[in-house]
Amino acid sequence: MNRFAELHDQRTTAETQLTALTTTQPAAADPAILDEIPYAGDLLPALPPQLKARLFAAFDLHILWNKPGNQAAIHIEITDATLQALPAILNPDQPGYHDTAAPEAADAAGSTAAVGSLTQSPIGR
Repeated sequence: MNRFAELHDQRTTAETQLTALTTTQPAAADPAILDEIPYAGDLLPALPPQLKARLFAAFDLHILWNKPGNQAAIHIEITDATLQALPAILNPDQPGYHDTAAPEAADAAGSTAAVGSLTQSPIGR
């Protein structure tokens, strides 16, 4: 009789653990964060390099540069992991994130030093 009671307790414990595991699922990422991505373009030049690297890694960013053709092919991939990482990366309360800092001084062409190389015309032949 004791063995039967022991087996019953083991089964009850296993069922309780199984129920806890199946009810504890990670929260789904909120796709509404994608609506915030256009605002990141304003903040990107001021982000510290570590946060830029985390942002690019979250999007699995790949850039293929064709220098002779003066072309760039950009590929990003948005997954659940991307959606889960974005709130932490774009959180303005973290150290090094200065979304209210004074904008960088613009040069004569109107571009900032951080993105100036991206806005220059190609060198003619």
